[in-house]
Amino acid sequence: LRSVPRLQIDASRPLTGPDAMRAASVLMRKGTESCSPTLYIDRHVVATGAIDPVRPDEYVSPSEVEAVEIYSSAADVPVDFDPINDCGVILIWTRIR
Repeated sequence: LRSVPRLQIDASRPLTGPDAMRAASVLMRKGTESCSPTLYIDRHVVATGAIDPVRPDEYVSPSEVEAVEIYSSAADVPVDFDPINDCGVILIWTRIR
């Protein structure tokens, strides 16, 4: 995901304490500002990004992922999905077991 335009991966975290093992968060760049996109997995909203940063690895492991779609603009998001906090959408599709 690091090579996707307007997408920023924030892997910074403290060396000790409860947040030391947290997964990296995903942010969308909008000019000089950053915001957290809405995260869907298999058509279900799992994180809105409105309160806390979106951390896809907390919901799905990379080995389960079949495809990822990233929409950095609310205007580009397919009509079936709502960019809840007006910051774009990440759609993750998992493999059928």
